[in-house]
Amino acid sequence: PSSSIENTGKEMSEFDRFEGLSGVTFTAWDISTDFYAALNAVLTGNETDAEYNAKAKQVMESFTLNTATATRVPGDQTTDANGNANFANLTAKNADGTYKVYYFEEHATPGVEIGSYKLILMLPLKDNGSEITNIHLYPKNKVEGDNPVKELVDEDGNPLQPRPSGAYDFEIGQQIHYRASFVI
Repeated sequence: PSSSIENTGKEMSEFDRFEGLSGVTFTAWDISTDFYAALNAVLTGNETDAEYNAKAKQVMESFTLNTATATRVPGDQTTDANGNANFANLTAKNADGTYKVYYFEEHATPGVEIGSYKLILMLPLKDNGSEITNIHLYPKNKVEGDNPVKELVDEDGNPLQPRPSGAYDFEIGQQIHYRASFVI
């Protein structure tokens, strides 16, 4: 997708038209301690549910993974031929009864460009008051090299010589020829 689509935790048909990428590896990190420390620093204790959720989202957007204080969840997962990775049986609560927060770190894969997003899951995830236990997350990646390269050409298809100023002059109504190429 070219625009941001927020993960809901449910299966989302918005992603059906996109092909999943195989061979992408993820590490899950338990960031509960660091995340709640950052969240508590911005809470006053008088927030409505909507205000609390807005502040939690704000902390997610500015959060930086600290592998020295986070706890790595054993068992990295690599996406299968359909682009699915399954972190089964992640613990929902800490020993003190607070809900866990997980950060999913994506590892570089040849030919795949990692998105600039942060994939953070704050439990519990609910839908109409019911807790979702089979959570679906959709990281945003793309295959490298799928952006077309455009090159200005003359009427015979020969590349135009670069201009010192970087700009070309064209007349109103003049046809502009270019060649676009990309890897399939």
